[in-house]
Amino acid sequence: MERRVQLELQDKINIELFGVFSCSGNWIGREHVHPFGELIYTSTKDLAIIGNPEHLQGYIVPPMVTHAFMNSSNSEITFLYIGFNFELCNDEMDNEKYRNIQRIIQYPVIEGQLKKLLEQLQNADIDRLDSARGTVMQLLSTVFSFCEFSVEASMSSNIISRKIIRFLNMNLHMNVTVHQLAEMLYLSPKYVGEVFKNETGESIKRYHARLRMQQALLMIATGKCTITEISKFFGYENPQYFSKIFKSLYDVYPSKWRNR
Repeated sequence: MERRVQLELQDKINIELFGVFSCSGNWIGREHVHPFGELIYTSTKDLAIIGNPEHLQGYIVPPMVTHAFMNSSNSEITFLYIGFNFELCNDEMDNEKYRNIQRIIQYPVIEGQLKKLLEQLQNADIDRLDSARGTVMQLLSTVFSFCEFSVEASMSSNIISRKIIRFLNMNLHMNVTVHQLAEMLYLSPKYVGEVFKNETGESIKRYHARLRMQQALLMIATGKCTITEISKFFGYENPQYFSKIFKSLYDVYPSKWRNR
């Protein structure tokens, strides 16, 4: 007897280019245009798009939009730039979707990842940039999952829960809280938690932990990574806490499971 459950996806995320750029105080860049979207991030609000009154830490520039940046401060700044293309199940990326991404990169969880990536690449050479491709793709995948994660008021509890499950599966590498989900859904945390538990029988935290531990189990079985490396891969900075969650699900610590 065989049983298969399969979801075929046509979503695509492409990294066109990425890098870091440092400029002196009062620098003014030249106008340019790309056939792809561009994400720009700096740790201050001193970088501005010429003609845009907003001063933000992160910007999204849609494809084929002529733009130029300037350093509005007297000090040198360094910024991260990523050129990308998203294809959402044959759904074109219109300006509204790019505006949604602009909103998403202001979320603390995304801003934190951008800040960490910028710090890692601050003084990078070409080899270090090359080694960061996986991190950049993971970041874009997270942004992509947030972009997909929208719920209309008329959606049923079942559809809301299915969207949450898809989001959790796409973000096994980081902690996800009910408050974060509720903020994105424009719903109350209490309502989101109750809807999910009524549909699945588990809390969002417990469900997400189980998904992460299922994948961690596979990594432990290969013997290629240490428990500390695996815990960090799934967003657990404290290996002891990771082991505690693992034991709560499998009634054995990961180190002992590996040695069985």
